[in-house]
Amino acid sequence: MSALPRIRAAVLSCLLWAMIGAPGAWAAEPKPAEAKTDKPADSPAPADGAAAPPAADAAAADKPLDKAEPGAPEPLLLARLEAKTLPTDFIKLGDDTAPILARYRAANNTPAKGAVLFIPAPGRFIGDDAVIAAALNELPPGGWSVLAVQTPLLPATASKKEYEDTHDQALERAKKGLEYLAQQQSPATVVVGRAGSVELAREVATAAGEVAAVAALGPWSGQIGESKLPLLDVSPARERGSVASAGERKLEASRGKLEAYRQLVLTGADQRYIGFEVEIARRIRGFAEHLPPPGKGAAPVPRS
Repeated sequence: MSALPRIRAAVLSCLLWAMIGAPGAWAAEPKPAEAKTDKPADSPAPADGAAAPPAADAAAADKPLDKAEPGAPEPLLLARLEAKTLPTDFIKLGDDTAPILARYRAANNTPAKGAVLFIPAPGRFIGDDAVIAAALNELPPGGWSVLAVQTPLLPATASKKEYEDTHDQALERAKKGLEYLAQQQSPATVVVGRAGSVELAREVATAAGEVAAVAALGPWSGQIGESKLPLLDVSPARERGSVASAGERKLEASRGKLEAYRQLVLTGADQRYIGFEVEIARRIRGFAEHLPPPGKGAAPVPRS
């Protein structure tokens, strides 16, 4: 692949970060005081080239970026989508009154085995998420469709409370994603939530009967509770608070006899998962391929 698409994606990412700022503390689960990482929790630091998929529009680099109102990244992105200057896997969901930005790649095989729906951490752009980029590359050749739905992007000055107030809007977008996948004859099998969006993923998956499981990409400090949905629980080993919470959930799953529970602690990873993107995508695929159909009861998942 030539360097041109990566340069274009890097320019777009820089402009977006300038407009919406770093994801802030609300983009990840709060960390206890003793937790330490090489970088602060609110450092965006997306993986190099994370937003550049293999197929990209060759004309994008030759067109100047139009300036939007400060702090209004989504209208700019939707305008670029209409102008066909975003990578070709970007699509628009919904109607023109409430358009939703998304990324989609259909399974290479027909019929598809199923689909994976990604919900990014609050304040994160789906074009900057390297795990999503890896899934878009890795899963379709194996028969899995992938859809990532953009949750609301607020101005750089937005507070955690303001992002919390977008919950209903984010939930509605996730539901639109499920509807889109059903229309493509590949209903969602797994809903993936990242950091601050894990609970949102669990909520939308529980409400949708066709969803078979949830994958939680920590840090996440929540509990399993009454949920019986199979769960892939991924934690970065360098986030000690996240690992401690994962240990509690493992005990909880054991006490609650949640058989289709799989825990994965990635040694050497922090919450950005740089260098672990492909492994995570493949783990999600392996988990999905051993799930029972929704409502058919839980089957044990092979453990590595």
